[in-house]
Amino acid sequence: MMAVRLGLEVLARSAEIMFPLFILLYISFTGLVVSNIKLENIQPVLEAGFGPIWSAVLTFISTAYLPHIVLLMIFPASVNRSDQARKAFLIGSLVGGLILVVIVALAILVLGPDITARNIYPSYALAKKISIGHFLQRIEAIMATMWFISLFFRTTIYMYSIVTAIAQIFQLKSSQQLVLPLGFILVVLSIVVYPNVPYQQNYDTKTWIPYALSIGLLFPLLLLGVHALKKLWAKKSVSDQ
Repeated sequence: MMAVRLGLEVLARSAEIMFPLFILLYISFTGLVVSNIKLENIQPVLEAGFGPIWSAVLTFISTAYLPHIVLLMIFPASVNRSDQARKAFLIGSLVGGLILVVIVALAILVLGPDITARNIYPSYALAKKISIGHFLQRIEAIMATMWFISLFFRTTIYMYSIVTAIAQIFQLKSSQQLVLPLGFILVVLSIVVYPNVPYQQNYDTKTWIPYALSIGLLFPLLLLGVHALKKLWAKKSVSDQ
């Protein structure tokens, strides 16, 4: 709530400060877990063919990339240098996806595909495997810190978008008055949105993917199509005159 009240510039500056810490923790985590890799965990490769891979790819895209549609609340209205912002957006998306791919690969290589598939948070289980000389071990705090950093910024951007959208819909002069009540609602939602683990797993597999595809892919393509038709209609009107 404090980050939303202070605005996007403060959030961006804080991200610049926290990003090196996140990368340092990520590199440390990756380096410490590499020694536990077992190449036999990925064998046989493509045992069931490419069929099961597509559903996994769809799940990955719906989690890692499609939610970025919320950034349209920021781009281009709150961006001064659109060319640099576009480049940073693409690079950030690619780097974030690569980080997730590496973590998934490490989970499979260290834990094995069965444990990775059955575990709700395989990355946390992966951190428990770190043990160097019976001295450096059980450092799950690294993974927890990475979660806190990434989820803080993601949740803040979501909340900022909600606050901005409601303020625009009701034509409010300032969105600051919405932050506190929506923050209280967010706290309640964090408790009641997933009543139990089976509900969460069912929602993530059956509801979230169609929802993400519609919001993050179908609607943007529809808007692009409408925009193209409007430009075509405008050109036709000018040529007729």
